[in-house]
Amino acid sequence: DAYLMFGDAAVLNQAWVGYNHTTNQLMLHTGSTITMDGNVGINTTSPNEKLQVVGNIQGGGVDQASNKFNTSAIFRGQNDGAAYINLIAKDDANSGILLGVSASGVIDSYVAGLLYSNTTNTLNIHVNNQNAIVIDSSQQVGVGVAVPTARLHVAGNARVTGAYYDSNNSPGTAG
Repeated sequence: DAYLMFGDAAVLNQAWVGYNHTTNQLMLHTGSTITMDGNVGINTTSPNEKLQVVGNIQGGGVDQASNKFNTSAIFRGQNDGAAYINLIAKDDANSGILLGVSASGVIDSYVAGLLYSNTTNTLNIHVNNQNAIVIDSSQQVGVGVAVPTARLHVAGNARVTGAYYDSNNSPGTAG
């Protein structure tokens, strides 16, 4: 085993780089480990994947004009077992999850996704490169409609296999 240690008079061995022959690991004492099979662990000494992080992950972008951090994606696990992906965009931009197709190993375009528009406060579900479902800021839902004008607005035919209920919760009849 070999280690290179860093510190000062107040705190010895504050950080170090080392190789452990028994485990065949290169370690960075900041909680990071790189194994010889190519796995990288942050805040773990035994990563099981190519990248394993114990804790939250945040990545983002910087606005070139203002040089300020303006977007982020945060992968967060909670102590209660809950897990979240937070996608945060500027107030005049979209955030979402895009599903794409690849020709020759490069993602050429997205064909489906879940997009939120901060400018219109709408949640859109895209399928086959088209806006399939939209939920607007008034919680109106449009199917095949970009701007719904009722609680449920469907462009085209609709099929219901049960009854329609009125405001008194009484089922209607066909006719």
